[in-house]
Amino acid sequence: MTAVILAIIIMALTLVGLLRPLLSPPQRPAATMPDATNLELLTRQLHELEQERRDNRISAEQFQQYRLELETLKSLAAAEAAAPEQYADRHSLIPAFVIALG
Repeated sequence: MTAVILAIIIMALTLVGLLRPLLSPPQRPAATMPDATNLELLTRQLHELEQERRDNRISAEQFQQYRLELETLKSLAAAEAAAPEQYADRHSLIPAFVIALG
């Protein structure tokens, strides 16, 4: 009889241990890059884009499109740096866009 009770207690503790991570709220991942680094990367890419336009490696239309995208990302990064909690869900998107545009 005591063995059955002990087995039930062990099973209950095991279930609690297994279900606890599933029932707890998800933890936010750490930022992949600080906001200052994001701004520096975007600024550097904007300068590189301007150089590519001066060297006629891209058309005027491509330059305008890429410049608009980079400036939009740069303003988003600046806003995120000012209010990180508000943009916490989008934080990992900026490095992805930087890599995609690079």
